[in-house]
Amino acid sequence: MDKIKTCFGRSIYKLRKELGLTQKALGEKLETTKQNINNWEKCISTPSADTLVKISEFFHVPIDFLLGQGIFENWEQIEENKEAVIQYIAPLLKERAGFTPEQINMLYTNDQFFKGILNALVWKIEFFSPSTGDPNDITVNITLKI
Repeated sequence: MDKIKTCFGRSIYKLRKELGLTQKALGEKLETTKQNINNWEKCISTPSADTLVKISEFFHVPIDFLLGQGIFENWEQIEENKEAVIQYIAPLLKERAGFTPEQINMLYTNDQFFKGILNALVWKIEFFSPSTGDPNDITVNITLKI
């Protein structure tokens, strides 16, 4: 449970800041109090399942992203290597899911679309650094659900 609370607090804080919202403003939008937002961000408490759904819908992100679960456990590494991830999955999405070039481009430009596609279609993402000493030399291994 501690891991979930830590990841959730960090996630909601980051999303709130990205939108430029105060804790009070987010509380109003989610029909809760500033104190609840503060407690979630500090990992003092966690929201109910119903509230978690509201938060997910408000920020347009999967619940797994909020909780730092599933493929989102290593989200920071995914963001750092986003281009490599997209280059890896783009041909598979075209072949297996019939993605158009416009949809592939949206993976680069729309973070919510990118997160949603990863949540829906990707089972696991692993990163490997060969022993070349080059920090930019990353190998990506992705397992799709489709």
